[in-house]
Amino acid sequence: MRSLWMLLIVVILSGCDRFGEVSDAEYVSRAQNYLDNGEMSAASIELKNALSQNPNNPQARWLLGKLYLDIGYAVGAEKELGRARALGMSDQAVFPFLAKALLANNKYQEVLELVPTGSFSVSERADLLASRGSAYLELKQTDKAEQSVELALMTDPNTPSVYVVKAAIMAAKRDVESAREMLNKALAIDDRFAPAWIYLGDLQAFEGKLDDALNSYTRAIEAKKSNTPLLKRAILLVKLKKFELAQSDIDVLKKRLANNPQVNYAQALLYLVQLKYQQAQELFEQILSADPNFQSAYYFLGAIHYQQNRIDQAATNLSRYYAYQPNFAPVRKLLALIALKEKNYQQAHELVSPILGVMPDDVLSMNILANALLGQGKADEAIALLKRVNEIEPDSASARTRLGIGLLKSGDRETGYEILEQAIKLAPELQQADIALILSYLQDQLWDKALGVAKSFADRQPENAIAQSLLGIAYSSKKMLSEAEQAFEKARQIEPGDPTACSNLASFAMQRGDRERARVLYGEILATHHGHMPTMVKLVALEEEQGNVDEVIAILNRAIDANPQLVLPKVLLAQTYLRTGNPDRARSVLGDLLGEHHDNPAVLAIQGEIQLVLREFSDARLTLQRLTVALPNNAQAHYLLGLAYAGLNDLESLQAELEKSVKLAPDLVLARLALTKALLATGHSEQAAEQLAVLKEQAPENPGVIALEGSLLAGSGDEQRALATFEKLFETNPNTSNLVSVSRLQWRKGDKEKSIATIKQWIEKHPEDTSARLELANAYLGLQQKSEAIEQYEAILSLSESSWIAYNNLAWNLRHSDPKLALDYAEKAYEIAPTSNVVLDTLVALLLDQGELRRAGRLLLPGLERDPGNPSLVFHQAKLFEAEGNPDSARKVLEALVIDGQPLPNRPQVEEMLARLKGQK
Repeated sequence: MRSLWMLLIVVILSGCDRFGEVSDAEYVSRAQNYLDNGEMSAASIELKNALSQNPNNPQARWLLGKLYLDIGYAVGAEKELGRARALGMSDQAVFPFLAKALLANNKYQEVLELVPTGSFSVSERADLLASRGSAYLELKQTDKAEQSVELALMTDPNTPSVYVVKAAIMAAKRDVESAREMLNKALAIDDRFAPAWIYLGDLQAFEGKLDDALNSYTRAIEAKKSNTPLLKRAILLVKLKKFELAQSDIDVLKKRLANNPQVNYAQALLYLVQLKYQQAQELFEQILSADPNFQSAYYFLGAIHYQQNRIDQAATNLSRYYAYQPNFAPVRKLLALIALKEKNYQQAHELVSPILGVMPDDVLSMNILANALLGQGKADEAIALLKRVNEIEPDSASARTRLGIGLLKSGDRETGYEILEQAIKLAPELQQADIALILSYLQDQLWDKALGVAKSFADRQPENAIAQSLLGIAYSSKKMLSEAEQAFEKARQIEPGDPTACSNLASFAMQRGDRERARVLYGEILATHHGHMPTMVKLVALEEEQGNVDEVIAILNRAIDANPQLVLPKVLLAQTYLRTGNPDRARSVLGDLLGEHHDNPAVLAIQGEIQLVLREFSDARLTLQRLTVALPNNAQAHYLLGLAYAGLNDLESLQAELEKSVKLAPDLVLARLALTKALLATGHSEQAAEQLAVLKEQAPENPGVIALEGSLLAGSGDEQRALATFEKLFETNPNTSNLVSVSRLQWRKGDKEKSIATIKQWIEKHPEDTSARLELANAYLGLQQKSEAIEQYEAILSLSESSWIAYNNLAWNLRHSDPKLALDYAEKAYEIAPTSNVVLDTLVALLLDQGELRRAGRLLLPGLERDPGNPSLVFHQAKLFEAEGNPDSARKVLEALVIDGQPLPNRPQVEEMLARLKGQK
């Protein structure tokens, strides 16, 4: 009994479980009810539940495909309808909807592969033929499209979709009336046929009948709860500036289609017309992230960047849209305006000319073309265009203002003034003509006239900050500084943080020495004009003058954050780091500028300076050669290129570049100084003396000029006067360079103990000066005091572990007394300066001493490739050949070295070895 009772419990419980389970057919039935009531989200959930129960339910797949089609998810519709057909759903049920999904996915050829069979009703057959007609129309095969539609009408003249497709064909032929007639026929058959209402709305919107279009989209929404007409109505409401109604439709769509690009597009357009640029930009970027082929987003994103003066980003996005739609007039106009900003007048001309070919009276295009013509020096053509604009808009003060400005640019100043005065009388409430007239009078130094117009402008518009600022500028031109300051102060009160007013007030404060007030005024500008670059540059100059390097860096970092697309703040920050001894940080700041703006002269200049400081002379030469190509008449560019040649020891090219620099800018003292040094180095003492005479006139107190005079005296043998010159210079400019000059001249005069004492006195006061310690070490070596020299090298390394010179010299001087330690030091020097042939020579010599022939040979090769005639490296190559048992090769390289005729600092060792090798023959 107990077993039977347990069995009954199990059966009952099992039955309960089965009773509570919902079948996939029931889910489908529920979904159909939701669909009948227009509840798409609920229907979608039920259909997905059904497919979770039974993935092979064809009815669920078919309904889900139709639902996706209704909500505009064509990719999903195509997928589900295809699966439904594969699971046995008939072509008769699938094809009419699959055809529409394929059309939406631009798969026109696949639509043509859907052929109705005998099981299709006449209405289904006609509907599929209509879809084929749409496919042919999209493939630009209008004749075949018409044939398909005619066949559809013969099959069933009462299928409304056929008339919608025929309307599309008529519209493609520009026969709007026939298109409207076809749509009316479709609606006569079924006045709730939503596609006909949608297409009628599109037609009416194209004709500019926006209220009628709004009504048609509403009728489509009432006929069928579909997303397409709701989206179209939302966008139309945006155009009609019915923002609340538009937002209401968009909110409905957001609930139905979360994160849908089309819905986001409608929302972005609404933000855009509401001037919410940041929100609009973020949504357009989100759209493109989800769908990079959403072309319209590129246009609007470009327009936003243009409005925000982010010209590079505007050009990038607008160019992308232009490639897709080159005949779209608005994108051509925006790109032309960008071309004008970049002074690419020919490109602007080419962009707008085709527009005027189609729309000859398009005023904006005419104005753009006029500016482009002025920029190309075609003033007569430009004035003719502006006169036409003035004829088209005879009562337009703006048109007259542009004509006046055009005349001024063409050189007809008097007529230009007259036209601008007419524009002011025509519309005294506007400001463009006043601004142009005042600035033109100021440019022509007609101070009284400028002040007269500025006073009139300020009287007419007393609450206009621009008017008050221009009045201040006019007063300043007349040296009426008190009145100017009052005008600027009034402008500032009208518009706190106004850049023109506050910047001029800051200049007055600076003239009075009140830098704190200037700082406050610049801060006021930045509080209301975040990232205002001209103000940030002035604030940087103020902080630099005060020596506030950390504040300069902070300001420039804020400028970069606020203006990431600008080159200037990054270049200024790099210059700051370079000037404060941090070239690596300077290079990191340039970052992407070296790719995107690699030909920008400012970028090339700072890149070249960084390479010079880092002693990358070959790279600097290439960079600065590009700079001189970009700026052939820039003296600073040639000066910097000269420094690169100096680093490469190319004295001939150095002199040529410095001569160009001095010729271009005779007052550039740095270039003339460098040229004089180069002439001295190459033995052109007379020419150097001529340049020095000019320098003494230009900058008699310049330490570099005085040092050159001392060098010339020393070179001419007048060591006493040279020493006196450098001693006087050292008193006024005590630095290591002048110290070394004094010490070396004392040494040359035979006073070696005094020479050493001079350096030691300096080191006592400046124990961290490693350059002075190097000089002292060299002096000790000159006196054969090796231990004292070694002591100085060790002191240098205790101060700076990166001194490869100290490591190298220690290695050389310990070569025989402690070869193991010497090799360690040489290895460290090589780690720090692997491209220095001096270091390489020391390391190779020590390796040869210790029998490490293979490594010595491996290291010698790149050194000889860099400098094949280096006497010391060639000598050690010969030593290597001899050690390897190849005396003939050793002899040949030494013979070539001697025959070459170049000065050989190691000539005794070379000749001794060569004689020995010849004796072995």
